[in-house]
Amino acid sequence: MKKNHYLRRGFLLGLALLAPAAGWAEVSAGAGKVVLSGELQWVYDQVQQDLKNRQARVESFDLLHARLAVTGDLGRYADVYLRGEIMAGDTSGPPYTLLDARINVKPLAFLSVSVGRFLPAWTLYAPADVHDLDTIRFPIMVDPSLASFNPGRQTGAQANLHFGGNVDLHLGAFNGLDQPDNWSDNNEKKDLLLSAEVHLLEHTRLLAGYYNGDMHIADYSVAPGQSITLPSGQTVTNATTQTLTVQGYNLHHESYDFGASGNFAGDRIRVRAEYLHHTGTRAGATQVESLGYLLHLGLKPVSRVETLVRYEYYDPDTGAANNERIWTTAGLNLELNDHSRLSLNYIFKKETGNNISQGGNKSHNDEFLAGITAWW
Repeated sequence: MKKNHYLRRGFLLGLALLAPAAGWAEVSAGAGKVVLSGELQWVYDQVQQDLKNRQARVESFDLLHARLAVTGDLGRYADVYLRGEIMAGDTSGPPYTLLDARINVKPLAFLSVSVGRFLPAWTLYAPADVHDLDTIRFPIMVDPSLASFNPGRQTGAQANLHFGGNVDLHLGAFNGLDQPDNWSDNNEKKDLLLSAEVHLLEHTRLLAGYYNGDMHIADYSVAPGQSITLPSGQTVTNATTQTLTVQGYNLHHESYDFGASGNFAGDRIRVRAEYLHHTGTRAGATQVESLGYLLHLGLKPVSRVETLVRYEYYDPDTGAANNERIWTTAGLNLELNDHSRLSLNYIFKKETGNNISQGGNKSHNDEFLAGITAWW
């Protein structure tokens, strides 16, 4: 059984490497045209040994992503998009997970409306496909497993207005952050999005965004001397000798994003920068404040080879001491062909505070990743 599992993974990877072009599988349907696309990412991951925290070195081969998508062109005024994940992550669960299910309506040349489940137009990297990333991992501040107030995939509607080909304005309303899968909502208020993109040159753009809404914090119990991090990012420490109960409540959250990206000198220099700031308030009082930023530089000495360095800083709760994450990534990308890429990343990870064995978050956990990403 295990052998068949790896054979299926190898077949999918080989299929992607042999695919000649994006949208290679195109068929006609009664209502229009259907195009199949997808992306695969296979990674070797090594995390260093941590003697102080008694953690062994970790090595693994992982199929991080195996995605298939269908785009249905329904004519001039509408199209549909479906994308799912196959055999990625925990393979003991369902073999297929639906990621995106979106209907795009285009009533006017300057207006399109997306409804369904999808990634909102928020930040430089959150809406990006895997093969459009500069590094193997997403940046900290847009990774839902690491960062607070990341909307992730949302169910709702987003209007996209296009002005002269240089300015895009996005207005959205979504269920919100309450549920981890973002399919449903458990309060009557919706999350609202306002973001804009300005294209100054062919490969240069500026971004600004505002995202706000309410999220429900469930009841939590904290044992004496223990600390927990709430879904809001707030750190709660119980300094008493009795169990502390954090009662459930609604938290109003607001996020501001400012980003810039540009490719220069014939795309041989790639620059990215972004700043993200979040606050969570209750009855007018700030409960949590977090911020993060990144600086990225990529250089292409020859057409298919890129070297890069990225610096990231993320503080999930500025009111709590010694909980920051600081990542510096050095990387190399080698384009195997127009639709596949070999990537090498080494992440120097730093956490402030005490070691994990002392109740803190500090660990010797530098990470090396080598991966092949293919798409069609």
